[in-house]
Amino acid sequence: EYVPAVLPPAAPTAACWSFAFVAGHLLLPEGDDALSPGPSLAAEVRHYLGRLDGIDAWALRVEAAPVGWRAVPLRTAMMTMPAPLMGVAGRASQVLEWDRTHRFCSVCATPTERVDHERARRCPSCGHQSYPRLTPAMMVLIWRPGEVLLARSPRFAKGVYSALAGFVEAGESIEECVLRETVEEVGVRVADLRYFGSQSWP
Repeated sequence: EYVPAVLPPAAPTAACWSFAFVAGHLLLPEGDDALSPGPSLAAEVRHYLGRLDGIDAWALRVEAAPVGWRAVPLRTAMMTMPAPLMGVAGRASQVLEWDRTHRFCSVCATPTERVDHERARRCPSCGHQSYPRLTPAMMVLIWRPGEVLLARSPRFAKGVYSALAGFVEAGESIEECVLRETVEEVGVRVADLRYFGSQSWP
């Protein structure tokens, strides 16, 4: 069970979940593919995320992996995690990246400050506030009886194919994005769109 929060509680839990990142890679214990609660790690940047299974969870940015830890690409790490842990790891990654890229005001270039009561950064000069950025995207599996349409990018590893995907443009619905991307990527016009589900993916 995950309960999101911005402010750490007055009575922190004895152990905590440390979703620590170095250069965008998640830290995992040496010789182990799983995270587990433990003592808090020292970090340059800390964001409270809430409680996972009743235990405090933190997003941390560190300069280098401490002794006993190794840096793993987030996507690789997430493939071995149970869904609740994967969800919080993705949230941690997104919060840290937003924090890193919004240290200065996009309006007047003044250094921003954290807002205490919500996940936001505020410019002390002009008052502009920024929140963690969401980038909607779609993924579509195109099929007809007995067949599915997959594609591949030149940057994919050999033999890897994917369903079609793309980012939603300003003023576009998800459905319009599906129609546009399929024409752009494979030259196919589709019909009878059916919604399957959603996910948050960092």
